[in-house]
Amino acid sequence: MLLEKRDLLMKATIEETILHIKNGELTVVLDDNNHESEGDLIHLGTKMIPENVNFMITQAYGLWCVPVSREILD
Repeated sequence: MLLEKRDLLMKATIEETILHIKNGELTVVLDDNNHESEGDLIHLGTKMIPENVNFMITQAYGLWCVPVSREILD
């Protein structure tokens, strides 16, 4: 669960990162240090839990970007 792991900081390969996302973990993807030097929280929407939503809203203070299919929009 996120709350138990949030103090853990580690670098992961792309393959490891994909596995973390598939397992429903919040993942931080960092920009290049020479660019904006910021990060994005990535999470699989079908595995979102209220604790992760709360963390993203109260701690990350960012915008939510959610892809939506045209069928849902119509």
